[in-house]
Amino acid sequence: MIELEQIDERIRLLLDYLQSIQNEDGGFDRMRIQPNSDQPKKWELHQRSTSYDTAVPLIPLLFMSSDQTKSVLNRGVNCIKENSLDNFLWTWPGPHPVPYCTDDTSICSYVLSKSGVAVRNDRFLNEQIDHRQYYRFFIWPLSKSDSISFFTYLKLKWRNRKVKHSQHFSLNEIQLDDSEFTSTCVNLLYLGKTESNKRVWQNLIEKFNNKSFDFIYYMNSCHAVYCFSRLFGYENNKDANVNYDVVNQLIFELYRSCNEVSLSPLKVLVMNSALFFDLDLEKYSDLVTACFRDIDLEYYKLCSAYYSSHIPTIERPKEDIYYTCYGSSAITCSLYLEFLNLYRKRYYKSYFGMG
Repeated sequence: MIELEQIDERIRLLLDYLQSIQNEDGGFDRMRIQPNSDQPKKWELHQRSTSYDTAVPLIPLLFMSSDQTKSVLNRGVNCIKENSLDNFLWTWPGPHPVPYCTDDTSICSYVLSKSGVAVRNDRFLNEQIDHRQYYRFFIWPLSKSDSISFFTYLKLKWRNRKVKHSQHFSLNEIQLDDSEFTSTCVNLLYLGKTESNKRVWQNLIEKFNNKSFDFIYYMNSCHAVYCFSRLFGYENNKDANVNYDVVNQLIFELYRSCNEVSLSPLKVLVMNSALFFDLDLEKYSDLVTACFRDIDLEYYKLCSAYYSSHIPTIERPKEDIYYTCYGSSAITCSLYLEFLNLYRKRYYKSYFGMG
């Protein structure tokens, strides 16, 4: 077991770094790597202060308390609010318009609502459930809803009109009916359990118990398990009918696979998943040690792939080619912060600064 002082020392170290890379407007950068580009292994700045890449690093800070965490959070929250459509919807603010999406909207809304900012878009988001019992990724309403104001609806329709004439749409990079397991987990983190989404929860748990994950924009099963486990860690949905034999199998399989490669961010995703599910860490002790070692080696400063875009192929329509991967060092740093905070809560019964 790691000493409390050693944990807190590392937390402060990572908070210093996160604060140092926060942009003047309070947001965080998004980076991209494109396998088919002239420099296929080089990360390049993609867009400054995107809403998604700002919200994700703030989540662990919601479960910490210090002057530093409050400062980073407050600045990040202001950035998220500035990048919204009427404090109601969010999307990627790139040079080519893309539709507003449930994924960006939910992750931003979660941070805002946990920070005491009123966000009233849950009814509208729960209208975006598709026939597969997933949340549609893109928000493309066909008719007016009582859950959205008329003027916000007009702005949404105007953006979607521009999307229809955009490069993303013409190149078939956007499929308006896209939905997937991991993105649905992100939506449920914010929306919780309601009458509207009971079947979504049932479907998600069934998919998990069957180890059946659908990927479009998130990267792999490691991300799927992590986002699913986060639902049960932070939101304490302990009454869900999750098969813990499957939980243990999946975590152990991921643990073995990440030991075969040197991708440290995968290690911390697996470790956080095990902590969220409150698993016995004895057989993962070497992974715990590896995560602490990675922090000491400053791996938390690395940009890691977390998200992607894709091109569906005509010849093999069920396959997606990942042609652009997105990530940021802010997200990587936040995952290690989350690991330290969860570990602290497990062994010392309180989050950082909360007891």
